[in-house]
Amino acid sequence: YLAYFQDACKQPPSLDKLTATFQILPKPYRQEVDFLLPYCRALSHYQAWDALSRLLKPSLSKKLQDDLLWLYVTLPPQEEQLAFVKSLLKTHPHAAMVHFCLGYLNLEAHLFGQARHYFEQSLAIQPHPRTYFYLGKALELLAQPSEACAAYKQGLQGEVIA
Repeated sequence: YLAYFQDACKQPPSLDKLTATFQILPKPYRQEVDFLLPYCRALSHYQAWDALSRLLKPSLSKKLQDDLLWLYVTLPPQEEQLAFVKSLLKTHPHAAMVHFCLGYLNLEAHLFGQARHYFEQSLAIQPHPRTYFYLGKALELLAQPSEACAAYKQGLQGEVIA
């Protein structure tokens, strides 16, 4: 099943055919990340944002998966994105990716102080170069250039867990 479905996602003939292929998979397979992630990426390729959001939210509510969360967060802005990711924080308070995604969404919403807070929380849980980069952006936008420079530098030093 997996190899067949991954091939279908690589060169999908149409969104309708790909969706039909996904729907004929046994339900337990449709909920596994190995099947869900390529399908979601294909939906993103076709810019099927509503379908993607409807698929990702229940999946993320059941089981947090970083790649799926990032796909959800990078959807075109929707009002409920920030509230939904905040709700994930209640059940996953120690998930660095949830904090990172909240920082990213706040940065996109021009809430730079909140973004800084969430990026710093993410870094306290698990340092990552990407998080230092976005922390640097938030600090720049907060008119704190020396702190921004320090964040960028720390992200580039390679002293972080990849």
